[in-house]
Amino acid sequence: MKITNKKLFVVCLVALMAGCSTANLAAVPQNRDSYNRALDASENEQFLLSVVRMHYAEMPYFVSVDSITATTTLRMGVRGNFGPNNPFMGWSKQPAANAVSWSVAPDIGFTQSPTITYSPNQGAKFATGMLAPLTMGKIFLLTQSGYSPSEVMKLTMNRVGSLLNGGISSDHSGSKQLPDTTAFDNHIALLDKLGAKNQIKIDYASYESSGAIYMSFTNPEAAASVAKSLGLSKSYKQLIFSNLLPDSIHPENVISVYPRSYFNIVNFLSRNVDTPQSSAGSSESDNYAATLVDSSVDWRPYSKNLLHVLTSTSEPSSKAVAKTEYNDNWYYIADNDQVSKSTLVILKLIYSLQMGEVDANLPIITIQVN
Repeated sequence: MKITNKKLFVVCLVALMAGCSTANLAAVPQNRDSYNRALDASENEQFLLSVVRMHYAEMPYFVSVDSITATTTLRMGVRGNFGPNNPFMGWSKQPAANAVSWSVAPDIGFTQSPTITYSPNQGAKFATGMLAPLTMGKIFLLTQSGYSPSEVMKLTMNRVGSLLNGGISSDHSGSKQLPDTTAFDNHIALLDKLGAKNQIKIDYASYESSGAIYMSFTNPEAAASVAKSLGLSKSYKQLIFSNLLPDSIHPENVISVYPRSYFNIVNFLSRNVDTPQSSAGSSESDNYAATLVDSSVDWRPYSKNLLHVLTSTSEPSSKAVAKTEYNDNWYYIADNDQVSKSTLVILKLIYSLQMGEVDANLPIITIQVN
């Protein structure tokens, strides 16, 4: 069969059109998952770095991803083969007449050029978000997110009634004596125990024009145990937790609390960053200048090991949920440390809640097919 150039062109065109008909958006490489994973890893690294910097008495710094514009270019073409096909036919060893073969296939490919725009978080709104104490409404949202009351309260509160969680000031630089948080820790452990038995109910409402958390009890025994842990003179069916001045006049069942700021929370977590041996082995005066806390003190009982940051002189080979290099050392959170991973998620949530009034910097992904 004789194949003319005209016929070959028609065949190629039909094949190309058939190929293009299936080259729709479904054939575009699925990059959303890649961007999602890359942004999550980058964000984890940034939050870890902020905790490490605070450990060394340095200011945390944050950079937001403003946009991701991914331009995808579609390349189309045709590739084919044309030539003799088995010059002999059967066992006769005779040349086959017009024995030719041809094949045509579309050649389609994609190239992508992502453009990422960053901007530093700074200014008065950002500083206010860092330093302003959390509101009771935000703390309530965190308690309703599935995390235990003890985890949320240990992170977000400096004081509940007369119970101190390190005090209003978190500056224990150089201290060799841990703050006594026994009463506070026993109280939040009791709330976890009662919550697991569905013996307490938490709601959010207003008290004296301010947001407040209302805690009610399903039985008198639960109410009595919580009242005792708070040092109240008697038990109440309902307790009200509000950010009031401790010396203000209010009923005994209205408990004054003092929440932490985001800056204060990072400060608190920074105490459980392992100090490299080179720093830990330095003199006491040098070590005080190098780190915010005395590295010879085991701060885990104070921080309840909520975020344990490990250190290594080389990049960790084991799987890590986050890792960052700082001052010639590596710091990381082990992937099998479920408590630290959970705390990292809460830390990111708190940051988003506190910076909510700052101009949004949400990633925007644009894919164009030419």
